[in-house]
Amino acid sequence: MKKTMLVLITALLTTALQADVILSTDFNGVTKSGTTITSNWTPTTGVEDIVSGILTTSDNSVLSLVKSNVLSPKLFLTNATTFWEFDIALNLQSGFEGTFSGVDFTSKNLNGQGQGRNSGRLLNYEITLSDSNGTLATTNENFSGNGTERALNFDTAVLLNDQVDYTLTLKVSGFGTGAHGSIDNLNLNGTVMAFVPPTLPPANNTSATPEPSSYALMLLGLCGLALGNKKRKSSQA
Repeated sequence: MKKTMLVLITALLTTALQADVILSTDFNGVTKSGTTITSNWTPTTGVEDIVSGILTTSDNSVLSLVKSNVLSPKLFLTNATTFWEFDIALNLQSGFEGTFSGVDFTSKNLNGQGQGRNSGRLLNYEITLSDSNGTLATTNENFSGNGTERALNFDTAVLLNDQVDYTLTLKVSGFGTGAHGSIDNLNLNGTVMAFVPPTLPPANNTSATPEPSSYALMLLGLCGLALGNKKRKSSQA
C-alpha cells in the first residue's frame, strides 16, 4: 500500500514538470460588481468551472477595467493604488486529483486610457495557494515592461485532491508612481487526472495441505493407539 502511494505521488510530481493549463481566462467580456470580477474561465476536465473572482485593493476602491480598441479588457493597477489582490477558486471535481505548479500571464504597463507603455513602474507579482488551514505555497518576483510573457512557479508542485477547497491569490504591488500595472491571458498550470484506487494483491485464503510424511506420521500414531488399546483389553481378559 505504502509503495503504491509512493509510486503515485512520484508520478504526479514528475508529470507536473510538464504541466498543462488547468484553468484560464483571457478577461474578454469581463465585468465588475462591487469587488466581484466576472470573466470567462476555461477549465480542463476535472476542474470545477468558475465565473468570478474576488478583488481587494489597498485603498478599498474597485479596480478599474480597461476597454480599448487596441487592448482587450484586463485588470490593472492605478497610480493611486499600492496593490491589488485577486482571489481565484481552484477546486477539483469529485473523483479527480492532481497538482498545481504555478501561473503564466502577460504583464502590461498602461496609461490611464488603457494604451500600452514600454516603460513604467516596477511591479511585484506574487501568487499564494491556500486552503482552510492556511498557506500551502507562495512565490513572487519583480517585473517591468509591457506585453511580456511572465511565469511564476513554485519550487515544488502542490498536490491537490477533491476533498479540499483551494484559493489562489494573485497579488500585484507597485513601487512609486508611473504606468498602470496589469495582467492579461492568465493561465493556471498543473495536472489533473481521475483518481485510481491502489490495487491490493488478493488475500491467500487457501488452507495448508499436509505433506505425505505428515500423513505417514499420523497413520503410524493411529496404529500405535490401536495396538495399545488391544494390549490393554488382552490383559484385562
